[in-house]
Amino acid sequence: MRATLCELTPGMNEEERRDPAISPLYADLSNLPPALFIVGTKDMLLEDNERMAAKWEEASGNSKLLIAPESPHAFNRMGTSVAKKVESYVADWMHGKLASATCHSRSASNED
Repeated sequence: MRATLCELTPGMNEEERRDPAISPLYADLSNLPPALFIVGTKDMLLEDNERMAAKWEEASGNSKLLIAPESPHAFNRMGTSVAKKVESYVADWMHGKLASATCHSRSASNED
């Protein structure tokens, strides 16, 4: 991963790679909408997702981390039974968030 990062950011030092445009882990995540992080236990980015979800939760209080057992990177694009379950979960999560936002928006406009 380190070598890939260096290839993607040639000529940049460690401090420059901490620019939020390069690494969102260093961004201000306050006042952001809900976020759903999905990762498998066999994904090389598992720890990155755990850290990002925790930081998002700390800053905005609205993150959810879904960890799929025995699943590699991009498992949700593989058509497996786990991927289908996750796809269904994501759809339900999105519908719930959108319904909640719509209800909140309606009640706020009714208060005006």
